[in-house]
Amino acid sequence: MKIGNGDCFGLYGAYVPDPGGKRRPVVVFVGEQQQLRVIPITTKYTNKSDRIKRQYYTI
Repeated sequence: MKIGNGDCFGLYGAYVPDPGGKRRPVVVFVGEQQQLRVIPITTKYTNKSDRIKRQYYTI
């Protein structure tokens, strides 16, 4: 499978150090030397703290 910029996937994220996790949507960006950046997507962006907002990609 070829992964390209802007592709969206469901990715399972584990809770650390607690057990369990959730499947979350992410968008993928391919950088230099085929490095992947995986950034979470949310519909609740305005409800997040400034620290959390820096971890999300604006669509």
